[in-house]
Amino acid sequence: MQQTGVPGHKSQPMDELLSEGFASHVNDLLRTWHVPGLSIAVFNKQSTRTAAFGHARLDHPVPATLDTVYDMASTSKSFTAAAIGKLVADDDHHPNVAWTAKMSVLLPDDFVLPDAYATQHTTVEDILSHLTGMPGHDLSYMSIRAAQPDTAQSVTQSLRHLPMNAPLRTAYQYNNMMYTVATHLVETLTEQSFASFLHKNFFRPLGMTSTFLQPSAVYATGEAYSSRLAHRHVWKPATQSYLTLPIPVEQPEGQGAGSIQSSVVDFAKWGQALLRRDTNILPEKIYDDLFTPRIILDPESTVDEREPFTSYELYCLGLSVRFYRGHRIIEHDGSITGVQSLLCFLPEDDFGMVICGNGDNAAIIAHILAMQLFDDVLSIPEPGRVDWGRRAVEVTERGAREAAEEGAESKGDADARYNATDWPLSAFTGMFVHPGYKTIIIDIVPSSRKSSDEGDQEQEKLHIDALDRSEPFEAFFEGLRDVRDDEEAEKWEVEKGNAVICTADIVDDGGEVLSVWAVFDFRGKGISEGEGERARRVGIALCVSKGNMLIWFDRGKR
Repeated sequence: MQQTGVPGHKSQPMDELLSEGFASHVNDLLRTWHVPGLSIAVFNKQSTRTAAFGHARLDHPVPATLDTVYDMASTSKSFTAAAIGKLVADDDHHPNVAWTAKMSVLLPDDFVLPDAYATQHTTVEDILSHLTGMPGHDLSYMSIRAAQPDTAQSVTQSLRHLPMNAPLRTAYQYNNMMYTVATHLVETLTEQSFASFLHKNFFRPLGMTSTFLQPSAVYATGEAYSSRLAHRHVWKPATQSYLTLPIPVEQPEGQGAGSIQSSVVDFAKWGQALLRRDTNILPEKIYDDLFTPRIILDPESTVDEREPFTSYELYCLGLSVRFYRGHRIIEHDGSITGVQSLLCFLPEDDFGMVICGNGDNAAIIAHILAMQLFDDVLSIPEPGRVDWGRRAVEVTERGAREAAEEGAESKGDADARYNATDWPLSAFTGMFVHPGYKTIIIDIVPSSRKSSDEGDQEQEKLHIDALDRSEPFEAFFEGLRDVRDDEEAEKWEVEKGNAVICTADIVDDGGEVLSVWAVFDFRGKGISEGEGERARRVGIALCVSKGNMLIWFDRGKR
């Protein structure tokens, strides 16, 4: 454990971070939840205390420290919203930029949605509060590993090809792409890179010398900084070991939604600026705008489903708000495979924290610690406190049960391990194209390549290699069966007897598996290509947050 700090006037929780009891508690949590390392900073308006536990890297063990640099993932969104706020406040240079300004006016050539009304009326505020009516299409854009990588501009231009599933401003749908669109707006209007804008307006004024946009910027500073980058880790229960993902994710096509690399020491400086509403960084009015709720995240949740003594959660601009025992919490978390982060603060109680960990369950630990420290700040008596550790176990176990039930239901009538169709696997292979999701190639691989723990009865499976995506994945198709039911044919908008339905196991870079529906359409007796016939198109539920919404790829030519 490494600790440092300067005493603050909220002495109890500030000092708690330096106690042996706290260190023992955190180390127990790291073992319980299988997270290699964790760094934490707690702060008030004047001072900060920090501590670190465990390891930043496991291959050649490196301790986690106060200066370990983590991928902050979606906690970066608070900077993106603030960057737009900087333009909103600058009437001299950007008089046309306002929260209510139309995106199609600010970016007339690039910002086009598939719906004309939404195109004309979507505002800056809408894209930052996830109210555009477009779900997250995170698997649609291409990384720097692709033959044609995406950029902030190309991500913006691709919106016109991606399906919406709700009218403008009628539903909260988390959308990372819109935050990248926001950075394209910043770059277009200021004629500088988003990284340069952040350094000039935020990182340098706040003294955030260990904060960068993209891992490549960390490496460019030399070994003194790059050696501090935390590796990402995923715990594999089957082998009781960690899968190490050593390279932080380089995602210029995802800037604004994430990609800031920082330490808890540095990110606490940003937290303090938000807490004290630092007018050297942003005008007072912009802080009001950033902290104002726009939409309820969980309107259908019941009291029992929400956390004890906690209100609905509301999304603002790059931050969310909830109330705990009547006290306002402003926060945002972040997560990519193998690393997670949390920024949260109690503005009326002058207390906040930044927590980063390099494991897939780090967010659970961060939440446990945050709520326990909030209870300390609010002087909640012991008999009335929630056992946040036990509650985390209960919530996790319930989530696992529900996921298992949903997975079993998604398998449908057929056993997912064998096929029930007369079509040969070759009828499903080839190149398929979608204007927004680009190109996929379906090939045939041995079953042994499937990255799951289930047994296999087939010798071969249909497969997609999409490891060049911004969120890399592979897909393995299972349980192919003919569509013979009128109701099922109507549901998927295919012809009975001329389509095949199956599940596609989406396997991410950490080996996690998500089963989704896929439908192969042979309408019109397929397309002749050499011998036999092949599927005309394939629909896959790649917009994974929206269940059965298929993305239809048409057969193309290599």
